[in-house]
Amino acid sequence: MAIKEEHEEVALLLIESGADVNIPDSDGDTPLVSAMDNQLWDVAECLISKGANITVSQSIIVMTVVEVLRKAKY
Repeated sequence: MAIKEEHEEVALLLIESGADVNIPDSDGDTPLVSAMDNQLWDVAECLISKGANITVSQSIIVMTVVEVLRKAKY
């Protein structure tokens, strides 16, 4: 929820405090998908460092986080 609402500092605090980084929300989006959708690159990087699944899929599009970050010129 913090990520979807773009509360970056809260999201980072939750992640650093040990929140599960792979639990999908009610829409089926993982925290990493939400971070990328909201262009919260620091949150995405933190999620990855804490073990987030780096293969994400939505609809028919499948790409790795590395590809997404590269395209965003992160």
